[in-house]
Amino acid sequence: MNKNSEALAHNRQLVSRKIIIGIDHAKDKHQVRIIDANGIPVGKSFSFR
Repeated sequence: MNKNSEALAHNRQLVSRKIIIGIDHAKDKHQVRIIDANGIPVGKSFSFR
């Protein structure tokens, strides 16, 4: 395995059976997206102040 493949395998192991929440923190309105460990979005994205 090359170094990139090893890093990718390691990162996949870290997120297995977990969800990832990404937040784009803008000045007034923040956008949120929830993604499962397979990279599939869970529900719709939403925003809050």
